[in-house]
Amino acid sequence: MWCKTRTTAYDLSVGMNETIEEGATRLGISTEELLADAAIIRYSTTLAMNRLIERKGPRLGLLITEGFEDTTLIGRASHGPTVFRSSTSATSPVSTVPSR
Repeated sequence: MWCKTRTTAYDLSVGMNETIEEGATRLGISTEELLADAAIIRYSTTLAMNRLIERKGPRLGLLITEGFEDTTLIGRASHGPTVFRSSTSATSPVSTVPSR
């Protein structure tokens, strides 16, 4: 079973609690029953990806070892190489670092 609730950037525990409560409601049981019966609960957010796409948050640099440039594209969050391109030019040349 899965459910989606809002991302609460100000406090991720709020979003997690809302998700657990929503899951219990969908199953027709109490939150306490869900927590007692669940073998595992997985929780993830789109917070980091949203920050990258929206260009919000601190200025960051990304170091990638030569030969692993596609690592940022691997996984469910892959939207193609243009997602990670800045709309402004970099202050220094983009390059890779040889692996040791």
